[in-house]
Amino acid sequence: MRGKGSRERGVGGLGLIGILVVAAILIYLGAQMIPRQTGAGTGVTTAPTGTAAVPTRGAAAPTDRARGIECQSNLNQIRQAITMSRTTSEGMPASLADLVTMGVTPTIRACPVGGAGYAYAYDPRTGRVGCRYPGHERY
Repeated sequence: MRGKGSRERGVGGLGLIGILVVAAILIYLGAQMIPRQTGAGTGVTTAPTGTAAVPTRGAAAPTDRARGIECQSNLNQIRQAITMSRTTSEGMPASLADLVTMGVTPTIRACPVGGAGYAYAYDPRTGRVGCRYPGHERY
């Protein structure tokens, strides 16, 4: 049995030193993650006005990553439209323009990063569609 003057400490209690160590670790991790999330300090160069910017090195800026995801979404929508066209009585479309009835608009038929100069490549024999923009070939 403990006397009145003894100090009791909880089992899971953190002292001041422990709290400072945890705060220092969180600050360090936050400082490491912020440049990756914002694209700051990546060395990405931009092209002159009117041309598409191609990242030269480093991580892409968040807007470039968002456009890359939009490109993937466009390709996914086109691939679904090709599958729908193939499974219905319409058969394989001769070009991407034939997919207008499936909801594929002219703005969806080109990469949002590269614009109209980078229209998606379509092979009507195989039904494969892909992006020609540098870095998007794997989409």
